[in-house]
Order: sequence, then C-alpha cells, then structure tokens
Amino acid sequence: MAIGIQATDVWMAADALLRAGEQPTIERVRGHLGRGSPNTVGPHLKAWFRTLGERLDGAGQGSEAPAPGDMPVAVIQAARVLWDNAMASAQRESALAIADAQAAITTAQQALAQERDAVAREQARLAQRESDLAAAVTAAHDQAAAAQARVLAMEGRVRQAEAATQVAQTQREEAQAAEREHRQAAQAAEAAHQRAMAELKASHQVALEALRAEHRDALFAARREHDAAMKDAQTAHRAAMEQAQTRHASHERRWLGELDAERQASRQAHKALAHERDAHAARATELTTRLDAAIQAAAVAERELASASAIGRQWEARCQSLQENADAMQAALRERNTDLATQVDAWRAQCQAMTSRLDRLVEAQSKAKGDEAATKGGNAAGQAATKDGHEADHAATKGSNAADDKASKRGDAADDTA
Repeated sequence: MAIGIQATDVWMAADALLRAGEQPTIERVRGHLGRGSPNTVGPHLKAWFRTLGERLDGAGQGSEAPAPGDMPVAVIQAARVLWDNAMASAQRESALAIADAQAAITTAQQALAQERDAVAREQARLAQRESDLAAAVTAAHDQAAAAQARVLAMEGRVRQAEAATQVAQTQREEAQAAEREHRQAAQAAEAAHQRAMAELKASHQVALEALRAEHRDALFAARREHDAAMKDAQTAHRAAMEQAQTRHASHERRWLGELDAERQASRQAHKALAHERDAHAARATELTTRLDAAIQAAAVAERELASASAIGRQWEARCQSLQENADAMQAALRERNTDLATQVDAWRAQCQAMTSRLDRLVEAQSKAKGDEAATKGGNAAGQAATKDGHEADHAATKGSNAADDKASKRGDAADDTA
C-alpha cells in the first residue's frame, strides 16, 4: 500500500526549490515530488512558510535547515523576500478565503431563509388545500345526506302512491262489482217488466176474448128471444150492449191505467238505472283517472328514486375520490416535509462546516500575523536593502501565486464536495 505525502517530504521539496531560487508553491512542490494532491500539499506548505522565518534566523527548534551563517547572503535575502511574498500571499489567500466563506455562509443563509419561506408557503398552501378538501368532503357528505333524505322522502311518497294505488284499485273493483250488481238488477227489472207486460197483455187478451164470447152469447140469446119479444129483446139487447160496453170500457180503462203505470214505472226504473249507470261510470272514470295519476306518480317517484340513487352513488364515488386525493396530498406533504427537513439539516451541517473553516482561517491569519510581527524586527534591514528586488520578484511570482490560489480553491471545493 502506497504511503501518502508527509510533512518532511513537502518541507524538503520546498527547501530544494528555495535553494534553486524558485518560490515554493503547491504546484511546484507537487511537480518536484511527482505526486501528492493540493489538499495534502497545501497545509504542509503553509506550515513550512510559518516556520521559515525562525529557521532563517536560526531560532527554529528541531529544524533540519542550515543556520543563516552557513548560507550565502543572497540566498538569505532571497529567502526573506520569498518569506515576505509568501506571507502577503497567505494573507491575501486568507482574506479571500474568509470573504468566500462569509459569502458562502451569507448565500447559504439566504438560500436557507428562502427555502424556509418556500416551506412555509408550501405548508400554508397545503394547509389551505387540506382545509378546502375537508370543506369539500363535508359538503359532499352533506349533499349525500340530503340526497339520502330525498331518497327516503321519495320512498315514502312511493309507498304512499302504492297505498293510494291499492286503495284506488280496491275502489275500482268495488265500483265494478257495484256496476255489475246494478246491471244485474237492471236486467232483472227489465225482465220483470217484460214479464209483467206479457202477463198484462195476456190477461187483457183473455178478458177481451171472454167479453167477445159473452157478447156473442148475448147476441145469440137476443136473437132467439127476438121473435118472442122484439121490443123486450131490443131493449134488453141495448141494455146488455150498454152494460157490456160500460164493462168493456171500464176494463179497458183499468187495463190501460195499469199498463200506463207499468210503463211509467219502467221509465222511472230506466231513468234511475241510467242515472246510477252514469254515476257509476263517472265514479269509475274518476277512479280510473286517480289510478292513472297514482301510477304516473309512482313512475315519477321511481324515476326520481333511481336518479337520487345514482346521484348518491356519484357523491359517494366523489367523496371517496376526494378522500383518496387528500390522503395522497397528505402523504406527499409528509414526504416533502421530510425532504425539507433533510435539506435543512444538510444546510445546517454545511453552515457549521463553513463556520468551522472560517474559525480555522481566522485563527491561522491571527497566527500568521503573530509570526509576522515576531520576525518583522529581524527582517526590517533586509527588506529595506532588497526592496527593489522584492518588487521585481513579486511581479515575477504573481502569476504563480494566482495559480496556487486557484489550485488551493479547487482543492477546498473538492473537500467541500467530498
């Protein structure tokens, strides 16, 4: 298993680059070593820069670098210039890192606030939606209850219509039975009238025949007595004729009166029968009309009952659909709340990590400033003597510092992503 880059490796490479007159940077150290990542080389190189001043002054403890007296003056001056450049670069890098961290924290806080606002709006919208769904479900239940009440009322009307239909049917049957009885009674009265008329005609014919026979007998007797007593016979004959005519007229008037009375009674019976028949027909028509109306009402009630049942089924299906939608939305809300909580935890962890990095950077900057103040007195003379060379070296190494800054930022971004 390969061993990673150690601090001694980075320090030895930086010393070699410094002796060669080059400024040690992350990319140059990696190029000199032939391996290592910026995230590993960067911290070791920063530690090397922090101890470089003490090593140059000979005050470092445990350092393997040669004492200042063993080095040429030009190397010492170049090292001091490089130290100043490294300190300025470290300060700029620290300031940029702090600014980037603060900007990242501000952006994260703004994003977190926006996300919290979005979560609050989403929760309010879902709460309103849930309230609307609850109101819709309540309204659907109320409408279903109203539909059920209408169905029960229609069922009652149907039962009433059925009862009315049954009563009308019974009354119609009773009317038909009464009409049959009246018809039978009328037929019986007609038959009795016809029998009475036949008997009256027969008795009238018999009486007429008897009268005629008696008239003939009297006529024959009168003729036989004609010869004996013409006058008496004629008188007796006239008297007999008058009596016979009187009797015949009396009988005929009586028979005609009886016949007329029978005819009047028959007419009255016919009129009463016709009146009763008309009354029964009107009653039957009325009952038929009521029966038809009851049948129509029952049909309408059945249709309304079927419609109400269909509406009730539709409302039940709609209520079930609304309940399923509400359950789905609640499940989605719970899942969304879980995701948002996870995101909030991740943002908090990132913020904490950024805060920790910012604290480390501030601490490193404070330590670097302390080191710079400690070595400032010893390096003042060399800095004044080599000011012109410092500016030239600073301009020459500006590009390499920018490349190191970019490489360090990429490494920090890779660390954050990991």
